[in-house]
Amino acid sequence: MNGPGAESDASSSLDGMLQLLERRQLSPTELRVLLALRERDAGIVELAGELDVRPGETRRASRRLSARGLVRWRHGGARKTTTLGITPAGLACLRVLCNER
Repeated sequence: MNGPGAESDASSSLDGMLQLLERRQLSPTELRVLLALRERDAGIVELAGELDVRPGETRRASRRLSARGLVRWRHGGARKTTTLGITPAGLACLRVLCNER
């Protein structure tokens, strides 16, 4: 059974997420991309599958994030794959949400 404190914590987390979205002008997909890349780099198709969105949507969100300096693109390998990674600025953006100070 969850007490009143649990509801307050959930509300606080939601408020933090909404403030981050508003302040950084992030779409929900952009936030999901940042959260997914927080732990590891990933390819466009892999990330799209993980987020259950089309690769084109992931690519567009990643381009917008890259333009803001929150995500970096790397192209390479034998099959010329694209890998996305979060930048220090992207991690700093998430600290607000994750309470990592």
